[in-house]
Amino acid sequence: MAQSDNQPVLPSIVLAVALLLMTTFLFINPAAFAVRLAVAVVGLAAAFWAWSQFRAAVEQAQQQSVAQQDIKRELQEQQQDKLGQQQQFLQAVLSVWRDQQQMAAQQLETAVNALVSQFHGIHDQLQQSIPICHRRAHWPRGCRAAK
Repeated sequence: MAQSDNQPVLPSIVLAVALLLMTTFLFINPAAFAVRLAVAVVGLAAAFWAWSQFRAAVEQAQQQSVAQQDIKRELQEQQQDKLGQQQQFLQAVLSVWRDQQQMAAQQLETAVNALVSQFHGIHDQLQQSIPICHRRAHWPRGCRAAK
C-alpha cells in the first residue's frame, strides 16, 4: 500500500508491528498456534479498525478544512461586494455634495454682491444727503425740511 507524503505513517507502523508480533508468536511455540493466530487476527483487525478510523478522521478534517476555506472565500467575496457598493455610494454622494457646494457658493456670492450693492446705494444716498443737510442746517428748520 503506497502512502502519499501528506498522510501519516503511524497506522502503517502499528500494522507492521502487529505482523511482526504475529510471526514471532508463530515460531516461538507452535503448540499454541491457534490461540496466537486468533490473537494476531484480532490484533490485525484492531489495527485495521484503528487505521480506518484514523483515515476517516483525516478525511473529515480535510473536508472541514475545505468547507472553512469555502466559507472564508465567500465571506471575502461578500466583503469585496460591500466595499464596492460603499465606494459607488460614496462616489454618488460626493458628486451630489460637490454640486450642492458649488450651488451654495454661487448663491452666497450672489447674496454678498446684492448686499454690497445695497450698502453702496445707501452710501451713495448718504453722500448725497450730507451736503444738503449741511446747507440746510443754516435754515431755521434744519434737515427736517429735506424730506
